[in-house]
Amino acid sequence: MIKELRISSFAIIDAVDLTFDRGFHVLTGETGAGKSIIIDALGLLCGARADGDLIRSGCDEAVVEARLEPPDRAADQRLRQLGIDPLPEPALLLRRVIARGDRNRVAINGQLATVSQLSQLCSGLINIHGQHDHYLLRSPSEQLELLDRYGGLHPLRSRYQELHQRHRAAEEERARCEASQRERMQRSELLEFQGKELAGAGLRAGEEEALGEESTRLRHAAQLAGAADESYRLLYEDDPSLLGQLSAVQKLAAKIAQIDPVMAPATALLESIAIQCKEAAQTMRAYKERVADDPARLAEIDDRLAVIGRLKKKYGCASVADLLARAAAIGEELEGLRHQEERLAAVTAELAGWSEQLRAHADELSEARRKTARELQRRIHKELAPLKMEQATCEVRCTPLGAAHYRDDGWDEVDYLVAANRGEELKPLRKVASGGELSRLMLAIMTVLGQADRVPVLIFDEVDAGIGGAVAESVGRRLKALSKGRQLFCITHLPQIAAFADHHYRVEKVTKKGRTVTTVNRLDRSEQVAELARMVGGSSVTAATRRHAEELLLAGQAGGD
Repeated sequence: MIKELRISSFAIIDAVDLTFDRGFHVLTGETGAGKSIIIDALGLLCGARADGDLIRSGCDEAVVEARLEPPDRAADQRLRQLGIDPLPEPALLLRRVIARGDRNRVAINGQLATVSQLSQLCSGLINIHGQHDHYLLRSPSEQLELLDRYGGLHPLRSRYQELHQRHRAAEEERARCEASQRERMQRSELLEFQGKELAGAGLRAGEEEALGEESTRLRHAAQLAGAADESYRLLYEDDPSLLGQLSAVQKLAAKIAQIDPVMAPATALLESIAIQCKEAAQTMRAYKERVADDPARLAEIDDRLAVIGRLKKKYGCASVADLLARAAAIGEELEGLRHQEERLAAVTAELAGWSEQLRAHADELSEARRKTARELQRRIHKELAPLKMEQATCEVRCTPLGAAHYRDDGWDEVDYLVAANRGEELKPLRKVASGGELSRLMLAIMTVLGQADRVPVLIFDEVDAGIGGAVAESVGRRLKALSKGRQLFCITHLPQIAAFADHHYRVEKVTKKGRTVTTVNRLDRSEQVAELARMVGGSSVTAATRRHAEELLLAGQAGGD
């Protein structure tokens, strides 16, 4: 609730400091005294548009400050969401400064803030009825929330929200899969082509090295054959040949060894050398016969090496081993892409299942809402007659928009439609021209909703326009009932309404130092009787009007208990 309100240099208010309690508060006073200015100041704290004309003449800025005590610490979470630090105690400090030269400022708990943050914070804490920007008129989600609370539909709504979250998660997953599907298809086509190209090349480990060696031999075939032939001749065919000379040496060594056995090892060594030279000669001969100039084979090798070189360059690989590793990686990636296709199919099937469940539950919730809307509409109609609006018609319209309009709170659109007079077309509440009619319509609606609306501060402006007598008493009773467990403010010109107040404030215009200023005073019982007498009798307060005021006050207090 609002505990303290301070207004300075605002319109014709110089400085006003007010404290409030729980219950029903009324503000009374002569026409033009400045009662609505108090409501306008509260509207600024709720994020209403600021106008430089509201600054008191001769002043540079107007300031509105308030200290609120929320009913619980739930407001702390909203503060954190807005980036504002909560206070240690359960309180909100709001400050709005309207300055000349577009230097307006907003502060929440001493921290600089924006008008948007202020509006979001106060939404659900303070509701001003009779203003055409009332939350019930501008917030479809709040209209739906009130209907659900009134009908006790939150268990159904919670189950719907659970299904909606699952459905939305499946939609997002499918969207991610579908978003990459085209890219995936293009990637698959590329990988399949590359895989076929590498597989078709028939690459083998060590192939490039072997072909390189063979190419070198073929390019030097004549040189190699000549060297092998010359080596063979030197070893075996020349006269004298190396093997022939070695044979002569063997014979001489054998003679020496016959005489001196110490040379036997040398003889054996020469024999071994002779055997190895014969093997070398045979190898040279065979090599010579094998090495041949083969241009066709060389061209074939060059072509194959060119293919391998092109593939290495294309795929950025240094060797055939790298190309084979790349081919294996392509196969693995293709397999992964095929799994993604399977995932898309699975997610699509999962989404279809959630869609079926969500549609069924949304339809169930929608039907329950339409039933609740009919009951709420019936109850509102009963409240209109005592408020002198028996010619008015109200319809609570709940329209299912279908699966294309799934939201977190359902697929329904709720609107409150009214016709202030019989035979008129039903129109949304925001198009009701009369502020008094709008306030009384809201009073009827809020009376029916009762505890379903947990907003702790309600403010009614112009609720008594065009009524009097028994209707005014009926309005007073409803306002009194609606103030139970919350704080309610009402501007009124009718003593029948003011008599029900728990707290009565008189707003007056006075002249101080040659300037007109508005003052606001909280009345005690005797002052309250005097103010009611003034409201009954006007400028002429008699003993009779005072007795009537006493009777009104006694009846109001008794009627509120």
